[in-house]
Amino acid sequence: MQSWRPGTKKQYNTHIKRWFQYCSERETSPILPTLETVVKFLTFQYSNGLGYESLNTAKGALSALGLQFDGFRVENHPLIIRYMKGVFASRPSKPRYTYIWDVDIVLLYLKKLSPVKHLSLKDLTLKLVMLMALTQAARVHTLHLLNFKCNKKLKSEYVLQFNGHLKQSRPGHNVVCVSFRAYPPDRRLCVYTVLKEYLSRTSVLRHNGNSGKFFMSYVKPHATVTRDTISRWIKTVMRRAGINVKDFSSHSVRSVVTSKASTSAVPIADILTKAGWSRESTFRKFYDKPVLNRSDKFQEGILVDQQHLQEDIDNLCQWSKDWLLKFNVQKCKVVSFGRKRVDTNYHMTDRDGNIQQLKKEDSEKDLGVLFTESLSFEKHISNTLNKANMIIGLIRRKFTHIDNTLFLTLYKSLVRSHLDYGNLIYFPITKKCKQVIENAQRRAIRLIPDLRGLTYNDRLRKINLPSLDFRRKRFNMIQEFRIVHNIDDISMTTFFTFADNSGTRGHNLKLFKPKARKSLRQNSFSNRIVSTWNNLPHELVNTTSVNAFKAGLDKLWKNKRFDTSEVY
Repeated sequence: MQSWRPGTKKQYNTHIKRWFQYCSERETSPILPTLETVVKFLTFQYSNGLGYESLNTAKGALSALGLQFDGFRVENHPLIIRYMKGVFASRPSKPRYTYIWDVDIVLLYLKKLSPVKHLSLKDLTLKLVMLMALTQAARVHTLHLLNFKCNKKLKSEYVLQFNGHLKQSRPGHNVVCVSFRAYPPDRRLCVYTVLKEYLSRTSVLRHNGNSGKFFMSYVKPHATVTRDTISRWIKTVMRRAGINVKDFSSHSVRSVVTSKASTSAVPIADILTKAGWSRESTFRKFYDKPVLNRSDKFQEGILVDQQHLQEDIDNLCQWSKDWLLKFNVQKCKVVSFGRKRVDTNYHMTDRDGNIQQLKKEDSEKDLGVLFTESLSFEKHISNTLNKANMIIGLIRRKFTHIDNTLFLTLYKSLVRSHLDYGNLIYFPITKKCKQVIENAQRRAIRLIPDLRGLTYNDRLRKINLPSLDFRRKRFNMIQEFRIVHNIDDISMTTFFTFADNSGTRGHNLKLFKPKARKSLRQNSFSNRIVSTWNNLPHELVNTTSVNAFKAGLDKLWKNKRFDTSEVY
């Protein structure tokens, strides 16, 4: 029995006690019984409501006691095998889960727990436990055995040792440590970052008499926690994310992540290694489950989204009432975007407590950019050009003579700032839009009398003023550089996905360009710049600073600085 694991002992002890009690009541030896006695014992347990799985465990417990008949152990005897087949036919075992929850739901919740340095110790602990369970397909028992005193920090990973044997440990295969690696594409889901913060926070809270257990309570006196506590933490995260914890236990995490890995074309050998299984049949039989998806997307798109939006408006009105900051309903509007817009009426409560229907508009300005229902931005471009032309006319009327230096000062500060603002969003799609925007700069340069008689390109070159089309492309590359290198607080995975560089030429930061049917999607920021970015040199995309990237890009594109062939 010393070879039994604690879980095995816990399962077998119940059936062994029942076996000894059964033999005692019938004055039969539990060590030297007859085969008939064993069959009657199993039948007695069957009559008490036990199913196939429980009887199979009882059969294993009797075999572990060394009971043999006709040279066969109990579990291998032909009569017992035939008996168990009959039990399975009449009372078959049912899997605990016929489907599993979607891991993306929990990942979306974990992203909201950011940045980690601003989280409470409780939220930090919950996020770390769930990320460890997800990234390692770990059992609760595995997380409970992590040792705080034996951890090693490497460049982009933490290596933690175990304080005991894992369930999959056996002679010749003893797992002694586990590695938690960084995830640069999205720091919000990086277990390395969360683990680093957790060690920093808890180092001053650990007592000298600490047993070495990695996880500790987030409430005073910050003692080590049991396996059940870690299980409860995982279920807390699941419940917060919207998972029904009445149907799913903390152990369901292993099935969720391995099933997700299988559908994502992860090699089965990697799944078995990570989860600690020796046979593929274990995964296919007990853990490979379909994702729960009972929603009707059409119905949700028509009904549920509108209901949720109205609930959000109601909650906002209640908040304004509680804080005595009531909204002016007359200034509140509704704008619907997209081709398949649903005509839905929304309402708010005004200052007098009356319910007022919100006005519907076809456009709305946000941070200086005018968004219309079709997302074409033609109206915004028209308003921007009108503003720029008004300022150009004002300069023409107020200044009798303008030289190159004075023009550049006035133009860059008063006119071009309007033409450049927000061009990452309203990037002109058609050649006509590009021309009308470039014409604003072309009209402004005519204010310089010394440049009369020259072509537009020669005028740009004479005063060293790049075309607006060049500046828009340059801005795109600079912003892409900042996103890829995590300089801006923008998740790279929100817009882009790194391409598979195996067997291809080019730099190591190539992006994958998704297929797009509509011109609006083709010319969006996350799609239009991919080809240009992928064609940049390796040395340029791997520069160490934004200024170095700008200088290198200007040097690479020096012949395109005054080129307007793609505009006219």
